[in-house]
Amino acid sequence: MALVAPPSDQVAGMDTKFRSSEQHVLDISTVINYLRERYERDVYLHGHCRSSFSPANVATELKNHGIAGIILSSPRSRGRHGAVTDYEEGVVKVPILLVQHRNDACKGTLYRYLNDVKRFYEKSSSRVDVIIVSGGETGSTGPSSCQNKAHSFVSFRKETAQAIADWVKGNTFPDSIPD
Repeated sequence: MALVAPPSDQVAGMDTKFRSSEQHVLDISTVINYLRERYERDVYLHGHCRSSFSPANVATELKNHGIAGIILSSPRSRGRHGAVTDYEEGVVKVPILLVQHRNDACKGTLYRYLNDVKRFYEKSSSRVDVIIVSGGETGSTGPSSCQNKAHSFVSFRKETAQAIADWVKGNTFPDSIPD
């Protein structure tokens, strides 16, 4: 596993414009190529909330090259920052996993719009799977709507991480948590 930090020229964070830029695709393709060379296999890309723009854009721009699949947890589906469905339609062919909490209060990742994201990727992807998380703690951890406990699966982090890992490994995984 590799965790990619913002590049040194983006220390304040990577906004949507940067995540959708050619420079970001170049940066991530360098990481993909390194990992492919080192581990001799294609990689999975994962993005959560605004970070979901990164795998969506990179997979689109690289035409899936070097990518085994993408995981979008609390994927951006609406709002002032845009949506993962704003990229070119019909390009992403690798398997997709969407992970969403029913009570996510983030305005850009509301559960009610998840089917829009699913339909977008079903037009081209070889497989689109969904894991729905329900229940647990849903209160706020801060002033932002993205700081609600459901948004980051607080009550079910271990179970959600295990389900994602099982999906990546090709094992049986739950379509709902708790199941």
